[in-house]
Amino acid sequence: MSHSTAFAALIWWIIPLIGVTGAIGYVIWTSKYKDKFDNETNRSVSKFQLFQETLREPAAPGDAAAQGSVQPTSAPQNTPQS
Repeated sequence: MSHSTAFAALIWWIIPLIGVTGAIGYVIWTSKYKDKFDNETNRSVSKFQLFQETLREPAAPGDAAAQGSVQPTSAPQNTPQS
């Protein structure tokens, strides 16, 4: 029975050590590649802002819908016939 107790104690030491090692590895990995990811994020945000600006551009001259001169059509009225 002491063998299973020793194994359980070993597991309680190994799991946290793996977690700490993984956390340290993650910190080193992100600090090493942080500049690359920041650059790609900024580039992506800049492209999205450019896309938004193209949607805000005014329409071409003579476009009636953009100038607001198009009147909505009303549905035909049903009048009772006598």
